[in-house]
Amino acid sequence: MTAGITIDQFLRRDYESERECEFVDGSLEERTGGEMAHGILHVEVGVWFHKHRDEWKIDCLMSYSVWVSPTRIRVPDLVITSDRLREGIRVTPPLLCVEILSPEDEPVRLLPRLADLAAMGVANIWLLDPAQRTAFTVSEMRLERVTSTRISVPDSPIYLDLPEIFSALD
Repeated sequence: MTAGITIDQFLRRDYESERECEFVDGSLEERTGGEMAHGILHVEVGVWFHKHRDEWKIDCLMSYSVWVSPTRIRVPDLVITSDRLREGIRVTPPLLCVEILSPEDEPVRLLPRLADLAAMGVANIWLLDPAQRTAFTVSEMRLERVTSTRISVPDSPIYLDLPEIFSALD
């Protein structure tokens, strides 16, 4: 973690020489990830949504910066939008954010990220756990385990076939 920078300094940083990180109240926080199961699932879910892009009228963006509050920029694993807005950094709440757990994810770091997305107004937040091959929805800051074979966005055709996605880990 790097402390003591302004949001302007964060926005002007050299992306070629720095790892992807988030801006949280004047500090840089490194994102987790970078291990095999996380990477496989990240790509599989991205491809799933990209395949349905025209049918569902969505865009799927991987590791897209979301300005969740005046002092915080988060970078969810996947951001799904349905409004076709072309924002450099997302300031409009996306339709869906998907986070994929990594072995080093700890609740003390994960829960504030999810809370920031919810506070911004993201109505659909999913959490995928490649180690346990489980999925959760985040609702009123509670994790609710998905017990069916699909996780979906209410009142829309958008869904994720969990057995198909998790089979990529075999």
